[in-house]
Amino acid sequence: MNQVFRLIIILLIALTCVVTFVFQPTQSVFSMPNLALQPQNNVDGAQKINFERHFKEMGVEGSILIYDLKANRTYQHNPTRNATSFLPASTFKILNSLISLETGVISDEVAVLTWDGIKRDIEEWNHDLNMKEAYKRSAVWFYQVLARKVGHERMQDWVTKVGYGNKKIGGEKDIDKFWLGGGLRITPQEQIQFLRRLYNQDLPSLKEHSRL
Repeated sequence: MNQVFRLIIILLIALTCVVTFVFQPTQSVFSMPNLALQPQNNVDGAQKINFERHFKEMGVEGSILIYDLKANRTYQHNPTRNATSFLPASTFKILNSLISLETGVISDEVAVLTWDGIKRDIEEWNHDLNMKEAYKRSAVWFYQVLARKVGHERMQDWVTKVGYGNKKIGGEKDIDKFWLGGGLRITPQEQIQFLRRLYNQDLPSLKEHSRL
């Protein structure tokens, strides 16, 4: 596993278990309200698992938040950071995908966008891609194209409807970068809540595409 000091969030939705594993930087910390995931008595599992030693071994400061949907139980390390908001970065491609499908700027997950020919550091990005491939490779250019096609007004409307983080996507000039370096912020706890709603098909007007 790479030792990095910028935001990395690996989001896993598998059957009845939703897991968020978070490495977060010490910079750019914005406080957000502490949104409880479930009653406090369901957080006791963290006391029996030593997550801290893994962070110490890697020499990073971070947190981990694991939510077992079936058992309605949360395991976590560093709950203060789990209640602190950060840029969503690559994790925003989940909602970006759903909004793009809902608004019809891309027809389905196998529709191809043509590569712009600009060589980027990650070779896997330097090809025509469909959404499945772009999602797997976390191809930034693909999702920037989608965001521009959605447009600022519709993007803001959907982010607000869904209640994603602080809902601040900036102005029109920020449409293809607000999740990478703009004002949008979300806590790990809010990420879990968003994923629970996605899994339960409880996002407004996004039920059909949330099954993909």
